[in-house]
Amino acid sequence: MKLAIFTIALGHDPSYVFILKAFQQYAKKVNAELIVLKKLQIKLPGKKLSLAEQAWLQKLYIGKLLKDYDRVLFLDADIIINPAAPNIFIEYKNVDYIYMFNEGEYVKRGLEIEQIRRCLNYNERWIDDDCQRYYNAGVMLCSRQSNLFNYVNIEELKMIIDAKVSMYEQTYFNYLIAKYRLPSKNLDPSYNRMSLLGENEKRVNAYFIHHAGNGYSVKSVPKHKVICSDYLKFYQKNLLFIEKIQLPYKIFHWRIYRSLHKFKNSIKKRIPHRNIK
Repeated sequence: MKLAIFTIALGHDPSYVFILKAFQQYAKKVNAELIVLKKLQIKLPGKKLSLAEQAWLQKLYIGKLLKDYDRVLFLDADIIINPAAPNIFIEYKNVDYIYMFNEGEYVKRGLEIEQIRRCLNYNERWIDDDCQRYYNAGVMLCSRQSNLFNYVNIEELKMIIDAKVSMYEQTYFNYLIAKYRLPSKNLDPSYNRMSLLGENEKRVNAYFIHHAGNGYSVKSVPKHKVICSDYLKFYQKNLLFIEKIQLPYKIFHWRIYRSLHKFKNSIKKRIPHRNIK
């Protein structure tokens, strides 16, 4: 069986340094090919999307990968993998199912569900007759047989974006599962451990530590530093000397890039009639 691990790493986030190394080790462990998308492959002409929104859209690339691979594990690029993590392809082996974590069990997502119901005029039953079921798309294990991406409709996506449906791609995937009665099963939280689960200090016991949104960061400690700290807890012994030198440099370079980007945007707002490149 041909397996792939797929992630999207747009932009210059220094966290990618840690995350992609962990992904590489896990891919080798489970005998899968790691595919990292660093340039846009899926576009919606006429739509102005933020970098995060563009990254969400690239998840549709999973459908293309499933033409060449039997199973694809998608991971958001803000996840640290515990080196003790079991082989998820073996733990969840039924290829007929889409496997995702049901975050609706821990946080109310009724607003998002109602938004997409209204936008696409969908009034039928929700996933497994559970009006609160809402999957997180940060970790998705899909097989060719699960068919999720066969039902993606670009015009529907445009409508959802225009209607400003929250977390549009994630909410859309949940809608497709509901509408087409696609077989789905809940991933154990240890395979998508987010801050919404509480007890943040215990996150290092999970297999996939997901720093979604602001993740486990606080005002005094930015997200990339928390990700770095989690990575070092697991992999510090394996770091090469040159990597220890490179990591602070990459973080410094990213801060400079962000500062220049913010400055450029502030000038654009003050002088909207000029085209600043």
